[in-house]
Order: sequence, then C-alpha cells, then structure tokens
Amino acid sequence: MAVAVKAQNPATEETRIPQRVVVVSGDTTKMKPEVVAVIYDSNDLKFHDPSAPRFLFLDRKGKIAFGIGGYIYATAAYNFAGSERTGSDFIPSQLPTPADPTERAALQFTARNSTIFFQLAGHSEKLGTFSAFIQTNFDDNRSRFMKLEQAYLKVGDVTAGLARTTFQDPASVPTVDTQGPCGEIDRKNVHLQYAPQFNEHWSAAIAVEDPHAMINNGDFTQSISQRVPDIPVYVQYSWNRTNHVRLSAMLRNLCYRDPRLQEVKYTQGYGVQLSGTSALGAGFTLFANAVYGRGITSYITDLSAYDLDLIPSATEPGKLIAPRTFSYNLGLRYDYCSRGFATLAWGQAILGDRGDLARDTYRQGIYASANVFYSIFSDCLVGLEYARGQRTNFNGDRGTGNRIMAAVRYTF
Repeated sequence: MAVAVKAQNPATEETRIPQRVVVVSGDTTKMKPEVVAVIYDSNDLKFHDPSAPRFLFLDRKGKIAFGIGGYIYATAAYNFAGSERTGSDFIPSQLPTPADPTERAALQFTARNSTIFFQLAGHSEKLGTFSAFIQTNFDDNRSRFMKLEQAYLKVGDVTAGLARTTFQDPASVPTVDTQGPCGEIDRKNVHLQYAPQFNEHWSAAIAVEDPHAMINNGDFTQSISQRVPDIPVYVQYSWNRTNHVRLSAMLRNLCYRDPRLQEVKYTQGYGVQLSGTSALGAGFTLFANAVYGRGITSYITDLSAYDLDLIPSATEPGKLIAPRTFSYNLGLRYDYCSRGFATLAWGQAILGDRGDLARDTYRQGIYASANVFYSIFSDCLVGLEYARGQRTNFNGDRGTGNRIMAAVRYTF
C-alpha cells in the first residue's frame, strides 16, 4: 500500500512510498509524514543521482527509517574519429591535440558507475527532521575499488559533510552521460551548509566549503595549504517542481608562497552562475546554465583535470593570477511517452587567460550529445547516446572525438 504525505519542502508535491519499495521490517501506517518526506525528497537531483531506497527498515514508533538502495549501470562505448585518453568518461579536454593517429578509436566496457547507498531518516521533538546519507561507487577501470561519493548529516536546514557543492545547480543539466557536458559545475566538497526554504517559491543557501585549489606554479612560486574556505551562496525562485531559476555566487581567497620573498600571497577568486529549468509543454523541458569567474576552474568539468585555478603571470615573475573562465550548457529533454525520453545537449568551456603557460595549453572545449532512453520494465532503463567533443589549444591546434554509447541501468 502506498503511503501519501506532504513533503517537508513546501515547494515539493505529494510524497509517496512507491509500490516498488520492499519494507523489510516495520509498519508503514505508523511512519511519520516528516520521515517519509525526507527520504523521498527529489529536489536538486541529477539524472544519475540514486532514487529513494528500495529496501526500508522501520522502527516500531515510525520515527526512524533506514534504507538501502542503488543501481547497476553498465555501458559499452565505441570511440571513433578521435578518442580521449581517460577511459569510460568522455572528456573533451582529454582529446589528443593535435589529433594522434594512434588514438583514433577505442572500444570500452565498464560498470564502474554503479552505486550503492545507505540512508537513515528520522524525526525528533527537539531536532525536527534529520537524515544521514552515505553513497559509494567504483574508483576507476583498473583498481575496481569502492570510493566515497557522498557522506553527510542533515538536520533541518543545516547539512554537514561531503556533498555536492552549493555552487552547483544539479537540476539544470540534462545529460545522462555520467561525466556530463564540459561546461558544467560539478564538484563535491566537505562543507557546512545552511539552506532555508522561505515559502513555496523562494529558497536560498550559504555554505563554507573545502577550499582545495589546483595551482600551476611558475619558477618562483610554491603551492601551500589553503587557509580560507570557499564561500558559495545562491537564491532560487521556483514556480513548481519542474521550473526554477537560480542565481549563484562563489567567493574564493587563494593563497600561495613566494620563496624568494619568504611570504604568502593571496589572490581573489570568484564565480557567478545563472541557471534554471523550464517546462515548455508538450513533453519538452529546457535546461540552461552560464558561469563566469576567476580562479574557479577546479569546479568546471572540463577544466578540473588541470592545475588552472592559479597560473603564472606573463609579466610579473613570482606572481600567480586567477584566470578568467566562462562556460555554459543548453539542453532540451523530450518525454515522448510515459516510459521513455530523449535529450539534446550542448556545452562549452573557455579559459580566458594563458598567463605564462605553454602555447599548447587548453583554450576551450565543446561538447554535444543526443540520446534516447526507454524503460523496458520497472526499474530497468536502456539507452543509446552519441556524443561529440572538441578541444582547441591557445596555439590553434584542435582535436576532436566521437562516441557511440549503449547503457543499461537497473535500480534496486
């Protein structure tokens, strides 16, 4: 029997325990509505985020629920007319530039993006609602070890632990490629976040986050541990679960050492992002985001593989600068039936300053994809995707790559 309750977040619609859920122990009729709302809150989820737990353990009083869930995600990919070097992920910045004839094609199979998670949710008279969440997946194609993806505790509007950065708007990116488009903000940080919901339309968040920086040192600079946390904020207006617009900002204070002067120097970094989704009708949904900033390359998908948050100045030895960065993504999803959908996506990431780096340094990347997915039976999704990437260096060298990928995902 499905249990219907109102979600904790006023902006969400009715929350239900689906028929697919296996209640291992406990009585669903005694579950507090607040606990169900925490488990089945779908706000700020990406396509590849796991859905609510399949298996539930309930306490006798209905105040605590413990869930286990995850999915198996297996892919077969064939790269042609150019192949990136990173294995199962398709990353334009990793394309050989100029084109390398020895890396023109590759056939790859992987299930490393499979995941398993554990979630505990509860309600107390003093704390209100609370939840603990742990998610893990596999590291890479070689080691096949599990790695920690997320681990956080949420009490009311406060979240502490390893989770998606507050600067990211996960709902604004439609691609089902696990890597995502090249211009996406995508990073998980250990952070302390406060995210109140003011009413059914307005919400906001502010956080202090791990300031890990990726620095490209010159001849007269040294990397040191960062001393000031990153501070992201956002304000969001939603008019239903499908439509929202969000304005985000990030403040960074990056430091490094000048060994000649025996002193620590600081460089200001920042970022702003406008993002959102909008249902267009007739089964179509539009997704968009645009980002501009300095010293935020480690937050952007295509640039995070390089040490570019700070780079050597071309005019002042011993000085590092925070390069300008611009990126954007556009996407369109079409739900062609109740069991299937298709998406189109386009993204671009641009590094605006080269500083004193080599002329073959990455300048910009472009990502495009088209896919179609269909649920062949409950909890099993199959799909086919074509993706194309392009990398351009500051010296004008260019490399391209293409991929056809088939995927199957079974959620448990």
